[in-house]
Amino acid sequence: MRDAVLERLASGRGRFLDELITFLKFQSIAECGNRKDCVPCAEWLADLLERIGFDGGRILAGDCQPCVYAEKTVSADVPTILFYGHYDVQPADPLDEWETPPFDPQIIDDYIYARGASDNKGQIMTWLRGLETLIAAGELSMNVKVLLEGGEEIGSPGMAEVVLKNRQLLRADAVVASDMAWYADGVPSMTNMLRGLCAYEIIFRGPASDVHSGMYGGLVVNPINELAALIASFHDASGRIAIPGFYDDVQDVPQEQLKKWEKLSFDEPACAKVVGLNSFAGGEAGLEPIVRMWARPTLDCNGIVGGHTGSGSKTIIPAKASVKISTRLVADQEPDRIESLLREFIFARVPAGIKCEFVTLAKSKAVIFPTDTPLVRRAAAAMEKVFGKAPVFVGSGGSVPITSVLSELAGGNVFFMNLGLPDDRIHSPNERFRLDFFDRGAEMVCRFLGSDTFK
Repeated sequence: MRDAVLERLASGRGRFLDELITFLKFQSIAECGNRKDCVPCAEWLADLLERIGFDGGRILAGDCQPCVYAEKTVSADVPTILFYGHYDVQPADPLDEWETPPFDPQIIDDYIYARGASDNKGQIMTWLRGLETLIAAGELSMNVKVLLEGGEEIGSPGMAEVVLKNRQLLRADAVVASDMAWYADGVPSMTNMLRGLCAYEIIFRGPASDVHSGMYGGLVVNPINELAALIASFHDASGRIAIPGFYDDVQDVPQEQLKKWEKLSFDEPACAKVVGLNSFAGGEAGLEPIVRMWARPTLDCNGIVGGHTGSGSKTIIPAKASVKISTRLVADQEPDRIESLLREFIFARVPAGIKCEFVTLAKSKAVIFPTDTPLVRRAAAAMEKVFGKAPVFVGSGGSVPITSVLSELAGGNVFFMNLGLPDDRIHSPNERFRLDFFDRGAEMVCRFLGSDTFK
């Protein structure tokens, strides 16, 4: 039976590669209030899940981007796995930095290039390929539920309500995802720590409209100048966040954990080179890069707009300026408290002549998962069998906002079987996904969820 499953997996490669290409062509960019670009992709996914053997492929109702659900029940006597992923993608800009069109997938040297190739469409399709193979061969050994959302990249607004409304439908013994990268090429990895995410927009308004900088300069408070001053006050000279109380619930990393991370031998120059740098100079001074990346909170500006940004000069004092910021939180930090501290800090610094708006865009908690459960051990064994090395457990500086809610449905049993690489350029131009992972990753899924006769 093992050979029959592998033969079927290989024979279906071309068909599933075509499905991946179709998947990547959808411009499923999630934006608050915009559903038109995600609905066609969600409907296509619901149909695909039914075509490959799942039951009940449908879109769950809710005030969020379309959320796709399907299931395959084997027996009431076996564990149930909830596979989670997201089909929405980041915007493709700046378009002039793409070497291939972001929504016209191209295969070059064993990589497929497109927006969403690694984050998260390539990894999703790898799982669906493995699952279809097991279903068709009658070798699926666990019940499987699939949940694919369309708003992860904007913080999953409204998704928590959908999950809680469908808590019985979504209940599982464990939640598994592939939405992260290996620690390094050649180092299979499973993620067991995610930072939380809070995102906001701050808008400073001055005069009712743009005004002449000569006639009103020295009289009208400039929103850009004041917003810049606020941003500059967020951190002290050592890179530490200067908001009072921000670190109150941040715990030091246990020595035992630090020793495990030291064994990973973080290659700072090599990792920095991936993003065009010589070193990682950001964050709190005096802390190792891994600690700053996985176990310390951050506050960053994600985008700033104000005044004239076109070519040439336009001498004005602008009517408004705005900045989008995000905080990455660590364990024990509560998003609501952090928001309260931010609001207090910001509004205390709004000068006369400026009106401030504070808009909440997303909030989610940090999560830490167990690493020594029967299902995690089985997943790790599948990765080792396929990739030749036992996976290491790593943290992630990133966030998957709905994970903490899904974790509650599964008693905290969540784990990530990563199939990306650090140089996949996610969220950047020329995003890509290694097709070797499309093949070996699908075999990993088969070994994880296949019957004992297959293993």
